[in-house]
Amino acid sequence: MKGLLRKDLQLIWASWPILLMILIGGTAISIYVKEPTMDICFVTLLLVFQTVATVMNDQTSGWYPWELSLPVSRKNMIYEKYILAMLILAFGLILALAIYYGVSAITNIAPDRFSLEINLSILLIFFGCGVASA
Repeated sequence: MKGLLRKDLQLIWASWPILLMILIGGTAISIYVKEPTMDICFVTLLLVFQTVATVMNDQTSGWYPWELSLPVSRKNMIYEKYILAMLILAFGLILALAIYYGVSAITNIAPDRFSLEINLSILLIFFGCGVASA
């Protein structure tokens, strides 16, 4: 299972230049509109949706028949995708909060606890619906 997780992380890492440009563009927009809270959901969901990209890549590349020949059960293959999503969610949330506080410092807007809680709630609803539908 560690090998599958490593494969998916390498696949996501291969697209880092595109993700970085999207991240810089989203951060620039939040600085321009002086709304640092928009980065919380934006950054985290952008990264979590990369898990969906790994599933789509597995389907389109013909990896699935090869994956079944590995000494890993189907149950563990599915668990690996959930673990990947949780790891990326944690990393994305930490990155998003760092960007949130950075944008707040740049725009001289004090961090607002209420809007932070609203955005985190929205994020958890989106992630919960995504996990429940899978």
